[in-house]
Amino acid sequence: MWKRLLTAALLFGCAATAPPALAQSLLCGPRPAVTASLARNRGEHLAGAGVQTSRQVIELWISQETNSFTVLLTLANGASCLIANGEDFFLRQPAEMVMGTPS
Repeated sequence: MWKRLLTAALLFGCAATAPPALAQSLLCGPRPAVTASLARNRGEHLAGAGVQTSRQVIELWISQETNSFTVLLTLANGASCLIANGEDFFLRQPAEMVMGTPS
């Protein structure tokens, strides 16, 4: 039991040290330039965003024509960094609630 717990703690500890190294390899630039490039080159528009910390916002940019998506991290200093992008994006329709059915 303790061996498994120690192994899990070490794995999570190692994973926690990875983001600073990853941050050095991110593609970043001024937000207006990055978002203009997404609109022009990928046909994407802002679909949603959320505050991650008081100094960071995560943004989701999508194109329903090409089904592409991009996840940006926008910092308080005005820089935006590409976190992830991909293809085959789809919007999920919310499930219809049935009244009177216990959840």
